[in-house]
Amino acid sequence: MSESLDELQRELGAMLAGLDAQAVLQHPAARADAWNMQQIAEHLSRTYGATIAAFEERMRRGRCTSSKTTLRQRLGQFLIVKLGRFPEGRTAPETVTPRPSLPVESGDEILARLTARMDAMQALFARAERAFGRKRRCITHMILGPMSVEGWRRFHLVHGEHHLKQMAAIRQELGVRD
Repeated sequence: MSESLDELQRELGAMLAGLDAQAVLQHPAARADAWNMQQIAEHLSRTYGATIAAFEERMRRGRCTSSKTTLRQRLGQFLIVKLGRFPEGRTAPETVTPRPSLPVESGDEILARLTARMDAMQALFARAERAFGRKRRCITHMILGPMSVEGWRRFHLVHGEHHLKQMAAIRQELGVRD
C-alpha cells in the first residue's frame, strides 16, 4: 500500500474519482450497518480536521505538549505507528464519526474536500516539524496520547490504509474496476 501521505492521497483519489453519488452511497452487502464510501471519506475528513485543529492550537501556543504517555497509549502507538496495524472493529470517537445524513455528492466532490483537508494537514505537519522537530512528542492524540510529527504522519497513513481496504471491498462488490 502507501509509503507516504501523498501516495495515500493518490490512492484515495483512485477510489473516489469518477464515482457517481449512487456508488458512494452503497453499503457493503454483508454489513448494511457498515459505513459506505461517502461515510468513510467523511470520517477521514473529520480526523484530518481534528488533527488540523490540534496542530493549529499547539502552533499558536508555540510549545510542545507537557502531557505524558501512558502505558496503554504507548502500546497503541507501538501497534499502529510502529507495526502499521490498525485494530479492526473499533468504534470511532464521536467527534470523528460521520454524520448520519450527509448531502448527496459524487466521488469527485468528496475527493475535492478530502484533498483540501489533507493538503492543509500536511502543511501544518511541515510547520510543526520546523518548530518542534520530527521526533519530539509535541501534540496529543485523543486516544494515543502525545506523538511526534512523524508519529502523526504514520498514524494517518496506517489509518487511511485501513479505510482504503474497506473502500476497495465496496468497489469490488459494485464491480467497479480500477
